[in-house]
Parts: sequence; structure tokens; C-alpha cells
Amino acid sequence: MKPRQTIVPLTILLLAAISLSQTAAPSPSLGAEDPRVRGPQFAKDSAPEFAWLLLLNLVSPAKSGQRGVRDPGKSVGAEGVPSVWETYRNISTIYLPDGSHPHPWNDQKELPLPPNSPFNPSPAALQALGPVDSPAIHYLYEDRMIDGNQICTLDVVNGIRKPLIVRYDIRDDRAAFDYIVNSPSHHYLYNLDGQEEAYKDPKFTFAFPEDAIEIKASWRILKPTDDASRYWTAYIAWEEQGNIKFARGGLTGIHIISKILPKWFWATFEQADDAASTFTYFGATIGSAVGRNLTFNNGATKFNVEFDKLLTGTKWAFYQLQGWQTDFVDGSNQPVLLANTQMETSFEKTSSCMSCHLLANIGPLSSVRFDLWDMAGGNIGGYVGNVNFQQIAAQEFPNVTFKEMDYVWALRNAKPKSKGN
Repeated sequence: MKPRQTIVPLTILLLAAISLSQTAAPSPSLGAEDPRVRGPQFAKDSAPEFAWLLLLNLVSPAKSGQRGVRDPGKSVGAEGVPSVWETYRNISTIYLPDGSHPHPWNDQKELPLPPNSPFNPSPAALQALGPVDSPAIHYLYEDRMIDGNQICTLDVVNGIRKPLIVRYDIRDDRAAFDYIVNSPSHHYLYNLDGQEEAYKDPKFTFAFPEDAIEIKASWRILKPTDDASRYWTAYIAWEEQGNIKFARGGLTGIHIISKILPKWFWATFEQADDAASTFTYFGATIGSAVGRNLTFNNGATKFNVEFDKLLTGTKWAFYQLQGWQTDFVDGSNQPVLLANTQMETSFEKTSSCMSCHLLANIGPLSSVRFDLWDMAGGNIGGYVGNVNFQQIAAQEFPNVTFKEMDYVWALRNAKPKSKGN
């Protein structure tokens, strides 16, 4: 849905949710309309409310066979139906290993790596892993955070703690997909060749449409004996030593970014038990529990209480807004910090979604990207507050020109185009 300035009263957006608070279980009508219809000023001035309403819209059940389309006849939390965001395109199906053109938007397959591996487990094999809320199978593209570190949950075998690595998938909505893949008005950005053409074109600026959304989600493995009652669950798959592995997964975190604002709108949610149920994992050693989110915005508390109450009876009642970002600094000119314990565990204290993503870049083939880390004082950390793109680029590569990629680091997953593609 394209954002517009039309003012829709909040009572309309929340009507179904309000009716839910008067019942013991979610009503079939619970499914928030897209809050972006209220325009960018609402996102900026009422950020925590906007974040929750956007989540409600994204976790609403999707229409069968239609990616990214909400089914108004089904309630949030309905079992056996994927959420809208789960039907967005996984970036593994956009940035293909051979740089070829992705399949059409509504293609229903999740592409595993390596590309020739089977991705057709039998229903019986999946059901043996345990029941799930969503029939979607999530291919988890990454097993490490952006700094190379990992976190895990625990399995205990013969009294010995074994790590179960938390893994990630990234998904784009239709607007972002079309901008990358199908736009006839600019360079195709799904492979490195197209991005290099965009870099060399002096008239081209990376600029996603205002209705673009990108999601990053983190998943833990749930064993058949685990209590899944507090997690949104789906079957997850990942590549391990050339084989595709499957498990029942529980959602532990979800990042949402929306181009409703020029610098994007940033919000992050976590499952309520993350602080004690996930652990650092480095050098094959299980560390301490990740603990509470160090960037938690206290302004989220009342909204978490209200929305979790409205979502009683659904799995989404166990998810909480941690924070949001609409600018580099706050009203006191202090850097805004925003992190998710499941995705930025090791650099929460220096994590700013906006400052980091501003540095998403493309350069000449001799030095395709410059780094995003602040190495001042010999310590690795993220840049926070207002940052100067070209100044930071010049620190690493003097006399080399880089182009900004509109805050979208996922573009770096593009591969060179193979012969014949």
C-alpha cells in the first residue's frame, strides 16, 4: 500500500483490536490496517504507536497464494496461515548465486543453498518435528550477526550443554522487490553487474520507493520437547556442510524498516524470554545469557502493555517493542541507540540502525564496499549519531568515490552475473 497523507482516525485502525480486549480469544476481525495510510508525520510523531500498528499489519494472516496481501477475513494469530511478512520474498530468492533474474514475485519456492539441493521434505518428516503456527518454511540465509559473532540456545545431551545456533532470514516486500528486480526506469540491482552500472551512472541515485519494507527475523530451534506456547513457530531450513537441515523454529526477534520516512522508519521487537533463553557463543564456547536489551526505550513500556493485552490469546502477546528510530539524534542532540539482542548482541552499546545503514555503499570493482565499523581506539564498534558518509569512506579508501545505497545493506548480497545470464 502506497503511503499517502489521508488522515485515518486511530479509532478505525484499532477498532478490531479494541473489541478483542472484551473477549477471551482473538476475534476473526482482528487485523490492523496499514498505518502508513496516515502518512509520514504519524510515523515520526507517534513512533511507538506506529511501530505496533505496523507489526499488527505485518503479522496479520496472508491471503492464500498471494505474497504480501492481508486476508481481512482471518484474525491475527490464526493457526495454519502464514503472516503477511512471512510471504515477503526471502533475499536468497532475489540475489541468486549466479546473478540471474529472480522468479516472479508470487513464485512460492524458497531457494536453498546450494541451488541444486532438494527442498521438498515430506509432510510427515516436518510434522515429526512438532506442530507449528505457520505452514511457511523459512530458509535461514545467515547464521552469524553482522560482526561475525553468534548466539545460541541450549540443548542438553547426556548432561552436556550443546549449542543450537540462532539463525536469520531477510525479506523484502513487493515494492522493494520490484525496485531491485523489475523497474524498467533504472538499473537492475539483483546482481553485482547491475549495481556496478548503477555506480558508474552519474544520473542514478539509489532511492527505494516510499512503500518499501524490509524485514530481518531471528529464529531459534525448538526441540519437540520445548514449550512452543510463547513463540510464533514455523519450519526453518538452513544449509550445513552441503546439506539442507530442517527444524521447528521459534521467532526470537524481528527488525522492521519502512521507507515511510526519507531516512526510513526503524523498529525492533523481541520475544519476551530472550534475555534468559539465548546465550553468547564465540570460539565454540557457550557464554552468558544475552540479558536485557541495553537500548530498550522506556517509552515503549505502556504500548507493550496495551498491545500485549489486546493480543491476549495469540502468540504475538509474547513479543515486545524494544525501540524505534526516526533520526540520528534525539531532541537533546544525543545519538539514538537501537539494537536487538538477537542481532546486535556484541555491539548493543554502539548500535544505531540508521547510522550503520547510512554507510551501505557501492564502489569500483577494485574495492567494492568500504567497512561499516568504527575502529577508533582499537575497539570494534558501530558508528552512532550523525555520520559523514564520504568522510568515513575516505578514511578507508582515500581518493576512491563511493555511492550510498539508500540504507539497504542487503544489496551487498548481490553476486556477479554468470555467463549466459
